[in-house]
Amino acid sequence: MFWTLILEYFLSKLVASLYL
Repeated sequence: MFWTLILEYFLSKLVASLYL
């Protein structure tokens, strides 16, 4: 559960940096 939260956080950060 904890790992999926971190993974989703980094994934959203990566997607945000890609779209910015």
